[in-house]
Amino acid sequence: MRYHGRKIFIGAQRGLRRHMFSYYTVIVAVSVAISLIMCAVTRDTPVFDKRQKRQFLFLYLSVGIASLCEWGGVALDGAGEAARSFIPMLKLVEFSLTPTLGVTFASILEGPDCRRIKIAMRLLLANAALELALVPFGLVFYIDANGFYRHGPLYAIYMVAYSASMLFLLVETRRYADEIQFRGRRLPWLFLAFLIVSLVAQSVADVRVIWLSIAVGSLFFYNFYSSVVMQIDPLTNLLNRSSYGGTVSMLDEEALFLQIDVDCFKAINDTYGHAAGDRVLRQVGRTMFEVYGRYGDCFRTGGDEFCVVLTDELDRAEALNAEFRRRLSGQRVDDLPLPGVSIGGARYVPGAMSREDAVHEADERMYEDKRRRKQDTASRGC
Repeated sequence: MRYHGRKIFIGAQRGLRRHMFSYYTVIVAVSVAISLIMCAVTRDTPVFDKRQKRQFLFLYLSVGIASLCEWGGVALDGAGEAARSFIPMLKLVEFSLTPTLGVTFASILEGPDCRRIKIAMRLLLANAALELALVPFGLVFYIDANGFYRHGPLYAIYMVAYSASMLFLLVETRRYADEIQFRGRRLPWLFLAFLIVSLVAQSVADVRVIWLSIAVGSLFFYNFYSSVVMQIDPLTNLLNRSSYGGTVSMLDEEALFLQIDVDCFKAINDTYGHAAGDRVLRQVGRTMFEVYGRYGDCFRTGGDEFCVVLTDELDRAEALNAEFRRRLSGQRVDDLPLPGVSIGGARYVPGAMSREDAVHEADERMYEDKRRRKQDTASRGC
């Protein structure tokens, strides 16, 4: 009777394992399908350049390949000689690809020429080489006599590399978000929180969902970065004209429109070249964000035309304008022909006037300021 009960118990365990493996296979299939679909979406998207497309393709292919490697390791676990032959190769690929995800995300944000990205990539190559060297000794992982996968005494190397990659992404995301005028700054943090919760759930409940979570999380990241590309002016990192139109049309609170135009900008391009003109625009945009960014949204609406929509501290507008001009004046150096700026402002009060009238009034005041300033700068050939 006891023997019969034990057979029933063992049979139930095997049935449960088969059921769980079938469930896990579906999860992996979904993860791979997401990766392949996103490869197709990335290839056809018009908002990314070739470099960005290559990085996204590498990212999604890495997720799909690593998912399959983990699945292969689970399928072969306990398969005797087959396990000893194939699991080390599968795990080495998985362990080498996993830490690259965070650095690849960061590289999409910062660009591959960033010095920090280059250093991180070298460290990833060194980590992959170290794990490859340790495979024969079973120090990171090994296959026991029965063909089962086991963690080795130096398994922490893999976990440290993966954690460092995610920490690197966290730091670079914060750095990137601080440099751009973008409302959706919380999205990358939610993405990272999602991955952390998934990792904890897998560790506690022993349900292999981490690669599905990474695949889904990468969709969040794609959405975040696509939004950035579509809403941000790439030269100044301010919101672009399309964002400006959407902001104005949706504005339903009291605000102050500041129209800002760079003085003598055509003369700068004609005298120093367009590269110098671009440097001027970048500096004006950066200074504008530093001064006004905490109190509203900053936009580049045209070639040398900018706008600020203040929704906080409206009564401090004159002081902010003075601070903006003071900073620009302090940044003028011999190799940066940084001109002055003309500024005009108008307050929008819902119900008292239309948004269009407020924008038009701010424009008129800006041109009045430009005419006054032009008289003072006529000697410079503007």
